[in-house]
Amino acid sequence: MTIKLLKHFIKEIKSPVGEKHYPVYSVTNDRGFIPSEDQFGKIVYSKNTKKYKQVEKGFSHIILQE
Repeated sequence: MTIKLLKHFIKEIKSPVGEKHYPVYSVTNDRGFIPSEDQFGKIVYSKNTKKYKQVEKGFSHIILQE
């Protein structure tokens, strides 16, 4: 099986969150993007989200499984 990195399929657009406050999401194999707190039942992400990446509304994702 040939493994290809995600960067071969998508282009990253640098859009750091900065000082804005957005909800943090996790990506799951079966439910896609869901609020991180729903996935883990508590806050597991850093309080400092300045360097987190923003995903634009309408972004679709593909999860490749074996």
